[in-house]
Amino acid sequence: TTEAAVVRYRPSPGSLSSKAVSVASARSITDGTMSSRSEHSKLHPISPLRRKRRLIAVASAALLISVASTWLKREVQGRIRNSAALARLSSSLIKSSEGYECTDYFGECLSDDDSSATIDHGMMLTDEPWRNVITRKRCASYGPLFGPNSTYAFSEDTSECPWVQGDQKSTSCQYFCYYDERYGVAKINHVLWEAAQKGEAAIWKDAVAEDDRSDEIVEGFENYAGVAANIPLGKLLEVGSGPYTQTKALIDTLRTKHNVDPGIESISLVDPGIDGYLAHTKNCAYRDHTLRGYPVGDLQSVGGEQMVFDEPESMDTVVSINVIEHCVDSFEYLRRLDGALRPGGLLIFHDRVYDDFWKTIHPVQHASEVAGLHPLRIKRWVLDRMIGDRYELILFSTNLTNAMEIRKANQITEEPIWLVARKKMLA
Repeated sequence: TTEAAVVRYRPSPGSLSSKAVSVASARSITDGTMSSRSEHSKLHPISPLRRKRRLIAVASAALLISVASTWLKREVQGRIRNSAALARLSSSLIKSSEGYECTDYFGECLSDDDSSATIDHGMMLTDEPWRNVITRKRCASYGPLFGPNSTYAFSEDTSECPWVQGDQKSTSCQYFCYYDERYGVAKINHVLWEAAQKGEAAIWKDAVAEDDRSDEIVEGFENYAGVAANIPLGKLLEVGSGPYTQTKALIDTLRTKHNVDPGIESISLVDPGIDGYLAHTKNCAYRDHTLRGYPVGDLQSVGGEQMVFDEPESMDTVVSINVIEHCVDSFEYLRRLDGALRPGGLLIFHDRVYDDFWKTIHPVQHASEVAGLHPLRIKRWVLDRMIGDRYELILFSTNLTNAMEIRKANQITEEPIWLVARKKMLA
């Protein structure tokens, strides 16, 4: 301000020299400014309202800083928590023939845009599900489609949903946004998965049963004859054990119907509901950390996609019975299942596939078959890709059990896979 005033000043002829006038002007301007401010403060004190506004502004700024600090802290903590998962994921990434990065699923390149397929009835699936944006659907909006932060909102506009029957509107339309022509519904978002897990927890909380359809499972595996011929079972892992396990019936069948000792060294169990079973389920089979006399050591209360072990491929026997339907990501689950079993180890596997299911399903008429406790509906391709020529088949059956024959009168015919196989040794 002083420099500007000096430049503007032009002394008249006969007055003080330019240099003297410039210095005098600078002093007078500076002194005048200070004097003016002091006098202004005396003549115009800050009003209480203005003072209050200033205090509010300061407090608001402090609050914004606090909120931003809290958000930043949570963001950093979240990134730290996810770092291990991201590291595991990066180890499974490969380059496709086109050069883009994708997930390796037993030699198959799975890119995120594999979920961009469409199905009949005009359902539009996301074009770019890998982008962290809200993507509008005909029946639902998502943001993002997959991952722990995924959300969805069902459309209230019935004209946006092609599945309307009379006054009924299907609230399971969102499941079809995950359908892929090759895989079926092989992945689902965490919101829907967590809802299914809450439903499971409610069922088992006050349950008083002692098994979960074990007789039907034993029948489907033809009394475990293929297992009896391939003992000892050594270090055994069961994933999706529930509160009762299927290993218990396996042990009983080998002992009573085949008169053989299973030869189990230890038992490890993985299930996201284990903590709840131990706390609430009356007849939880492993509450004392034993199962039919064998020690139950490792208990992991997580989904199969999160199970970890000190050593990969360390299990002699892996049991997975009716699990995939309850998963959030069948690809990651099967990768980890295979990764836990040693070469030469025994896989005892049962699940249902849904190749014909998608040809006949109607989400209003069969809403209970789509939503609820079983979010995933995979096609057989997913299993075929895992088994391929990497396993030596001991038992492979698609036979319906007696109970399945009865159930098909009231629901869509099931497509079971019963498998006992030995993982081939590395070449």
